Amino acid sequence: MKESKEMLRASLKPLIPLLIGTALIIAGNALLSTILALRGQAEGMADTFVGLWMSAYFVGYFLGSILLAGLIHEVGHIRTFSALASVASAVALLHLLLIDPFVWILLRVMVGACVAGMIMVIESWLNAGAKTEIRGRVLSVYSMVTVGSWAVSQPALNLASPEQFTLFCLVSIVLSFALVPVALARTAPPLPVAAPRMPLRKLFSVSPLGAVALPLTGTLNGAFWGLGPVYATGLGYDVSQISAVMSVTMLGGFCLQWPVGRLSDSMDRRIVIVFCAAGSVAICWLLLTLQATRFEIILALLFGFGALTMSVYAVIIAHVNDTLDTTDVLPATGSLVLGYGLGAALGSACAGIVTDFVGPGGLFWFCGVIATIFATYGLARILVQRPTLSENKEDFLSVPRTTPIALQMDERIPRKIVEREVVEWERDHRPD
Repeated sequence: MKESKEMLRASLKPLIPLLIGTALIIAGNALLSTILALRGQAEGMADTFVGLWMSAYFVGYFLGSILLAGLIHEVGHIRTFSALASVASAVALLHLLLIDPFVWILLRVMVGACVAGMIMVIESWLNAGAKTEIRGRVLSVYSMVTVGSWAVSQPALNLASPEQFTLFCLVSIVLSFALVPVALARTAPPLPVAAPRMPLRKLFSVSPLGAVALPLTGTLNGAFWGLGPVYATGLGYDVSQISAVMSVTMLGGFCLQWPVGRLSDSMDRRIVIVFCAAGSVAICWLLLTLQATRFEIILALLFGFGALTMSVYAVIIAHVNDTLDTTDVLPATGSLVLGYGLGAALGSACAGIVTDFVGPGGLFWFCGVIATIFATYGLARILVQRPTLSENKEDFLSVPRTTPIALQMDERIPRKIVEREVVEWERDHRPD
């Protein structure tokens, strides 16, 4: 045990600059998302546009995850990261100069693509620096950094009003500083980026629940990330309370990810997944019923909402992996991650439209409907399909909701399979 801890500590030490860069990217981007929701409302823009901005971000993230791998391979990781960090930092300030809802949609696409490219650079670098024996623990640490950075970014809202330039400048500064630790990292040059994907039809045939559940989870999370600040504003909360709403919800997912995951190791994971979905339905109903009650009660309910909707992601990934051969884990999970992103894009756009018609409570009307569909479908799958045998189940592993590149650090995927995928990707993308 002592040798294992020393190995983990020794392996993580050279990766610390990359983890710091990740924390700065996630924090700056998360803060920008909340600022835009509040600034848009202050400018009198419709809630529909708030949802569209978040959808545009996920569209950009999806496109960046697919298209920027070639750029990273051609010009290198540091140059790509430097260019994308500079663009993202500049675009954060452009939101101030070009205050127009349609222009902001384009800017959000640009930010999403830049963040996806920067995260891909870091994840491929982390994968190259993580020794085979501790890849899973490195992935878990990385997952905690991504979730924790999002949560701790929100109190920065209290530093200034979203109607001023200060917070936008802070985002630009944070994104610019993310370049420093990555540019000065001393780890070995990473492997080329490879993100293989399984066709959706095959994925659905292998895991019908996973293929549907993860996009629905993305829909729930995308809706809250995009419209959470609008919901809080509609209830009359001030900036400090809005930051608490966003932080506490993410904190719920952070705190319960491991307990929920470990519980799924000891029972049918589908029951855990359905419980999380059904629990989300109940919390959405309570939030609609009690939205005029004390702020502390709302925070407690939002903690539970985050715990259920954000911790179930890794359980779904684990459930799908239980049904796969090791050769299929990487491409299948890569498709699931992209499906999650598409669900998040759809969720934020639809939630914005519903909120425009219903008011702030529309967010949890929408989430309640989606969670009901989620729970009903999951229950149906339990009734028609036998559970995975305990001896065939993999141990739960916390995974981040970022890009398919991070999955290469999954210790359940043999290193030789990852290297084979990289070689094949490099061969297919080699210039003529």
